[in-house]
Amino acid sequence: MMRTNTISITELAPCYTHSNLKLILNRIKTLHPKISDKCAEQYLSDLLNVDSVDELINDNLKYQEIEPAVDAKELRTLAKRILSYNDNDLAKAIYSARNILNTVPRQVSDLEDYLTEERKLSLYLELSTAAVCEGGKLPPKVTSLSQLKSILEKADNVIIDLIANSAMQTIQAIPMDEHPGLTPRQKMLSLTAVYYVNSEVGFQCNSIWLASFIHNEKWGCVSGWVHRDWGFCNGRHFGFKNEDDVIRLVGRSIDYIDRILSSNDDDTTVKLYIDTLIAALKICKKNYLRFQIETPEVSEINRLLEKHSSIMNDAQQLRYHTVSLLCELDTVRGVPRDHFQNVLEFINQEHTKIDTIDHLMFDYYHFVIADFEHVKTKDFMLGSSFLLSGISPQKLKHLGDTVLDSLTTTKTDENVNGLFAGFLIGYLWSLINTDSNEQFMFDVILDLSKRALPLYPEIIRNIRFMAELGHLASMEEIANMTGDSKNEAAYWNKRIDVRKMAI
Repeated sequence: MMRTNTISITELAPCYTHSNLKLILNRIKTLHPKISDKCAEQYLSDLLNVDSVDELINDNLKYQEIEPAVDAKELRTLAKRILSYNDNDLAKAIYSARNILNTVPRQVSDLEDYLTEERKLSLYLELSTAAVCEGGKLPPKVTSLSQLKSILEKADNVIIDLIANSAMQTIQAIPMDEHPGLTPRQKMLSLTAVYYVNSEVGFQCNSIWLASFIHNEKWGCVSGWVHRDWGFCNGRHFGFKNEDDVIRLVGRSIDYIDRILSSNDDDTTVKLYIDTLIAALKICKKNYLRFQIETPEVSEINRLLEKHSSIMNDAQQLRYHTVSLLCELDTVRGVPRDHFQNVLEFINQEHTKIDTIDHLMFDYYHFVIADFEHVKTKDFMLGSSFLLSGISPQKLKHLGDTVLDSLTTTKTDENVNGLFAGFLIGYLWSLINTDSNEQFMFDVILDLSKRALPLYPEIIRNIRFMAELGHLASMEEIANMTGDSKNEAAYWNKRIDVRKMAI
């Protein structure tokens, strides 16, 4: 489930810099042109359940909830607080709340709220005509997605596909800046919500399209979805991620993916779908390694990847080989020979462009060489630990312990020191980004970051980022570092109390 912060904004209001607060107040005035400045402040106070907007100002923050994730229940909680400003109309209040705060969904099923009432009813009516083609009778008005799905239960899939495809093309023909919404994110989500409805009624093309942009490897860049200068990455597409949804969406679109890959007549689409299948397989492996959860879809995903392996590019071949090995790496001693040979061939090629995830192969190679030539760990497991370090806290700790020990007690090559420094400064930052939903690795990342601080003071940003994402131990660490700043200490202590109550 997507979360930009473990503390819901319905439980505790977020804080903003003066400039971001001004943007939010301006959105209120755009929605309600006749409202005064003072009334706009009261409106926002009511929306976020605070006594005054002064409580929302904090210029000490690096990361801010300028696109907070909320689920359908949380969005309704926000909307009900401002019903009186919106003619006591819940649909209008939902539209206002999400546009003012620029919210994003936590999961795919929350997308229904990102359709305006007008677009929703129009889309439901258009899709429901598939039932009429089968001789069905429509109610006077289709008002909910569950009602629409019930109506279409016996409709012909071919007819549904034709109508859903027409709806998709119609919506895609609208210039992005003409979609409803006050921000580029809300306009994008208004479009994405149509894909969601199409997917829910069985249009597999939109299922795989959604899945292709909400997994970690397609969300952000090599610097993360939040860059180290605290700027948001533009490569966040729909604005939210949810890896559990990826498996479900891929599973329901297997037949369509198979047809597209078999025809192999669009290189861009083929690459995107293979990337998504490999990412989905990695999620399945991660779930097994972490929780011993067997994912039912894994066999079908593997079948498709095996069937279409001949049309993978070299990077995809290596990535697929790597993901397929994940469950074995814990027990393999040394370095798997065939896999390492593939890595060598890949890194020795000339590359004009490398996908974010494939940069890790270069790091893997350097860790293997560093282990054999300098560190010389027992069974030479440093490379395998690196490949598993984004999944297993134990492997990350083993790798981090070795790195810190080498940096503090052993004289190693300058290039090896650079590799290890990059691991602590850059790689841990990227792990915080990829693990921001589950926060499964955060305890280990915090421990390594604290121990690395004397070597690299800039690593404080790792701890601060985890704190601002709501990680309790990181918040406590930052609170202890605030010194004489009473305002900042009060901010963290308040959030710590709320987090402890939730636990």
